[in-house]
Amino acid sequence: MHPLKEYFRITAELIHLLDDRNTIDRDKRLVIIDEKLNEREELMKAIQPPFSEADEELGKQSVLLDKKLMMLLQKEKNSIQQDLANTKKKKKVQSGYINPYASLQTDGYFYDKKK
Repeated sequence: MHPLKEYFRITAELIHLLDDRNTIDRDKRLVIIDEKLNEREELMKAIQPPFSEADEELGKQSVLLDKKLMMLLQKEKNSIQQDLANTKKKKKVQSGYINPYASLQTDGYFYDKKK
């Protein structure tokens, strides 16, 4: 298959995967997305001129899909970062319940210098 057509197809698949979040769990989806991005990167290297008019039109459509893909990947990244922040916050709160005196400050103690 022509590399540009394959590139377009894989980009469309990635957009579909990122749009449809409920079909498979996040870990499996991220593995698939990583594989598709690697395939897509290899195809980018294989796309070489000269281009026909149909190839140029497909290239323009690919650029539009790339913009949408980048937006969806950014949303996914933000979602993962938010989950990591929430997990760190929960871990800190939970450790506060386990050992509530660990975070006490030691300032203000009276030290007797006499012996």
